[in-house]
Amino acid sequence: MDITIPLWLTLGLAGGLGQLLRILLGLKKAVDEEKPINLQRTFWSAVYAFFWGIVVGFFAPDWRIAFTSGLAATDLTESLIKIAQGSKKTVEPAKPQ
Repeated sequence: MDITIPLWLTLGLAGGLGQLLRILLGLKKAVDEEKPINLQRTFWSAVYAFFWGIVVGFFAPDWRIAFTSGLAATDLTESLIKIAQGSKKTVEPAKPQ
């Protein structure tokens, strides 16, 4: 019995796996810093990564690129949402010691 997985599904799963790695690191950091965990945001970031894995895969059908897109594209998407919502986070210059 030969099982064939469609390319789009493989790429989507690779993107999701890349994001899963990022989620696990973020959850560990949240637990270490005793911060609350937003499960809804965590779920949607995994869905975005699956989507971006498929999109990027159409242009470069390689699971490694889709995996990387799961890491990077979600950051881009979340940043664009924050900008659209008017969230302005400024970075203060380092103070000399």
